[in-house]
Amino acid sequence: MAVFLPALAVVGTVLGVISATGAVAAGLYIISELIETRLSIAAIWLRRLLVTVATIHILLFLFDGFPWKQTLFSLLCCTIHYRWTLARFPNKLTLLSPPFVTSCLLSLISHIIWFSYFNNPYIPSLQERLEPDFVAPYYPSFTEVAAFFALEVWAFPFSLFVAVSSVENELPFAHETKKDDAVHKHASTTLQNLLMAPWQYIQSILT
Repeated sequence: MAVFLPALAVVGTVLGVISATGAVAAGLYIISELIETRLSIAAIWLRRLLVTVATIHILLFLFDGFPWKQTLFSLLCCTIHYRWTLARFPNKLTLLSPPFVTSCLLSLISHIIWFSYFNNPYIPSLQERLEPDFVAPYYPSFTEVAAFFALEVWAFPFSLFVAVSSVENELPFAHETKKDDAVHKHASTTLQNLLMAPWQYIQSILT
């Protein structure tokens, strides 16, 4: 009976979760800092991301036989995001503004309809399967479904949320005094130290 190996697995899992959480937090912090200093580039990147998402939807419909109703709804969402939401980024878009809230609701609806599609795949009847020219339908794997949801459903809403949050945190400091700028810089330095503390502790143990 294994005694030490299960405990080792638990420790490894905990360290993996901590590392992943720290990596995500550090990545979000770096992205938010870049957005604060390069708003025009962030707007261009969001538009290109949205065009990429729409293009992939069209390719999946043409070559992989994705349903036209769900695809049409997703393209409609992309159009609304592009023409309404991004038209107000960055100065007129906040986390509570109608365009942003609408984008979140559309993303949630899109998630539901695509989840329903993947969760209820078409299963051929026995008569269809007995036909000589029958070709079994292709069922996407979990990895493929997860990649679809990550890139086609939630990539743009998540990026938009990070961008809008960064803008809301940055704009009030644009016209403040140098003292307020120093406070903001001190807060950023403190956050950097908090993010780096676990890795510095691990490095001190190893060395």
